[in-house]
Amino acid sequence: MTMQRNLEQNGPYNEPFKQAAAHYFHYSARSVEEVSVELGLNPVDLRTWKRRYPAPPPQQAGPKPLDSVSQLRAENQALRDEILHLKVQWEVLKTTLGILSAGAQSKEKSA
Repeated sequence: MTMQRNLEQNGPYNEPFKQAAAHYFHYSARSVEEVSVELGLNPVDLRTWKRRYPAPPPQQAGPKPLDSVSQLRAENQALRDEILHLKVQWEVLKTTLGILSAGAQSKEKSA
């Protein structure tokens, strides 16, 4: 449920997040679909970013701790995006409930 937000909305992601997501994908040894679900991304976006930010050649690959830092940064950004999305959904639900309640009250008064 939490990962569906980004699949429904192409949010504006900053460059460090895109780089971190691409870096995480390159070092995860998993498919684009698996990583995009985990990070709450649209697979098309992740494919674009992995082409834009290719993995360094094996001899230039960074140490393993960067992998976990990149993963944490990408997860942190995904969680921030999810919180924003949930806040928007909450406001929409409150507004919808208010409209439906007002409609039900006016029907009761007219009956």
